[in-house]
Amino acid sequence: MEDLGIDQNMTDELFNDLLKQYEEKKDTLYKAIEKQNYKEIHEIAHFLKGASLNLRLSNLALIFKTIDEEAKKETDISIIKNLADKFYNFISPLINDRNTKKENQKSANKNIEIDPKIKNIVLNTIRVYLETQDEQKFQKDKKFIEKLLNTKINSLNDLQNILKENK
Repeated sequence: MEDLGIDQNMTDELFNDLLKQYEEKKDTLYKAIEKQNYKEIHEIAHFLKGASLNLRLSNLALIFKTIDEEAKKETDISIIKNLADKFYNFISPLINDRNTKKENQKSANKNIEIDPKIKNIVLNTIRVYLETQDEQKFQKDKKFIEKLLNTKINSLNDLQNILKENK
């Protein structure tokens, strides 16, 4: 936190985003390993190394640096797979915990009663964005909406689901 000059909430948010990236790249990485596609392994490992370094997580970045280097040398694929397995075995409890918290938050969100006036403002803001795609204006409103609804908005699908749930 101190190195990055950010508060605890932002740190948590960035770390959760990193976990999401690890999770999203997992299948692609293992498919590349299965196909022995060293170029794709290198690209994924390089990306995840950079993402880890952005948060100053040098030990995690070192794992991806090693995978990246081994992919460039086209090392025996079992060595690369072993490195990936060790990483994902290590990180999976954090990913599972993140997913559990997200599911619990979704359940909790359904029980929260929002003042109808506020709900209309939020829903109208989302509708306007979906119709106009005015990204700049929406980004200004997004944090406020997330706090009011006590939910994270990561994609267009999230917005559409909010609208569907509140019809």
